[in-house]
Parts: sequence; structure tokens; C-alpha cells
Amino acid sequence: MRDTLLTGLLQNVAILLAVTFLYDIIWANETAYRNRWNQLMTGLVLGCVAILLMLTNWEFSPGLVFDSRSILMVNVGLFFGPVATVGAIVVAGTYRLFMGGPGVWMGIASIVFSATTGLVWKWLRPEWRKGGRRIAELAGAGFVAHLLMLLSFFLIKDPVIRSETFKKMSLTILFIYPLFSVLVGRLLINRMDNHRAKRELVENEARYNSFMNMNSDFMFMKDSSFRYVVVNDHFCTEMGKTREELLGKSDFELFTKELASNYNDSDKRVVESGEIVWFEEMI
Repeated sequence: MRDTLLTGLLQNVAILLAVTFLYDIIWANETAYRNRWNQLMTGLVLGCVAILLMLTNWEFSPGLVFDSRSILMVNVGLFFGPVATVGAIVVAGTYRLFMGGPGVWMGIASIVFSATTGLVWKWLRPEWRKGGRRIAELAGAGFVAHLLMLLSFFLIKDPVIRSETFKKMSLTILFIYPLFSVLVGRLLINRMDNHRAKRELVENEARYNSFMNMNSDFMFMKDSSFRYVVVNDHFCTEMGKTREELLGKSDFELFTKELASNYNDSDKRVVESGEIVWFEEMI
């Protein structure tokens, strides 16, 4: 039983890790995800992932199966929003009803409880992803979701099966499941942070380029070999060259020997002294 449980859990976690790539797609086009239709489609896809988890289950007894759908659903509630969460609940719950067996109502309840826990946790603690307590927040949400899942065992009608299931699965559900919930949630947060950093980098670069190119003065940067690595539009216009023709070039390749020597000397003084050199030059 333990070997089957461990194997099933590891297989399920491998599937769950693939969900983080779905989050990549959403964050790559965050604006489009605000559309309710796109959120619903995401929920349907997540529901199909839950079905895949149910197909990769381990059987506790005939008709009573376990998998990691609750780990998925609590993170769906925490990260994907109410529309996607409801869509995932409907798809996963319908399939679990179709599976039947003595644990059918417990299975459906675990889907609803875990997803609702994620939603309510996000609603009550909207700032939970900010600050340094994100792991604790994930652990708290995961524990509450799986405590409710444990209580759903009382929906198993057969008292013998219910008692045996509770005895053998309670520690796994209360400790191992929340641990994997934290693992999946942490990966989702990492991907969210990476996409946010990329977006901020693009925005900062756009502001920087706007500042550089709206300036009517020459603006440029050089590397340690005094070759141009950044030039603004005005520089290109006055030089009569494209940006590609200027980047990587030195002053000696662009100006007369006398001007290039003056510029090169001033660059060296700046590097050696660390002081700003001011001069005006008409070309």
C-alpha cells in the first residue's frame, strides 16, 4: 500500500509540475487572461488536468481511489481566480461523479473543499503573495484544505471502509499533501515573479529609450574599450548613420583623427579620475 501510494504521489506531482507551464502562458499574456472567456477556458483545461490526476490514481479499496487533485485545486483557487476555479470544479467534479464507487461523494467534496479553500484564502488574505511569509501562507492554505478533505471521509457510508481509510490515510493527507501543495505553489510564485520582473524590465527599458530618444542632445554610452554600445536617435540623425552602423564602433572609426583623439582623451580622464568632463562640440 505504501509503495503504491508513494509511486502514485510522485506520478501525480510530475503532472502537477506541468501546471506551472500553463501559468507561464497566462502570465505571458496577462491582459488577455482578464477576459472571462479565457479564464473559463483555463478552468476547463485545469479540470482536464484534474481528470488526468484521477486517471493516475492508486486504489485504496474497490471504488475508493486517491490522487493529488486536492493539491491542484487549492492552488487553482489561490492563483487562477474564481471563474477558472469554478470551471475546474465542474469538470473535475463531473468526472468524479462518473467514476462512482463508495468514495464518490468524498471525492467530489474534496474537489470543492480544496478549491474553495484556495479562493477564500485569497479573498481573506489578498496580500498573501507579498512579503516574506508566502511559504507559511501556502502551508496554511494547504493544511486547511486537506483538513477539510479529511473531514469529507465522513461522507463514506460504509463505517468499516471509513474507519480503515481514516486510519491509513489521515497522516498522509494532513502532512504529505500540504507539503506538495507548498511545492507546487512555490513554483507558481517563482514563475509569477519571473514574469513580473520581465514585464518591469520591458517597461523600464521603454521609459529609458523614450527618455534617450526624446532628448535633443547627443546621448550615448561606451564600453570599457570606448566603443559605442548605446546611442540615441538624435546621435544617429546628426551622424547620418543607422544605429547598427554606430554600435560597436570607436570614435576613430566615426570622426576625424583630431576629434577622435580629443574624445578618447576625455574618456580616459573620466575613467581614471571618476570625474565628469563637460564640453560642447559642434559637428
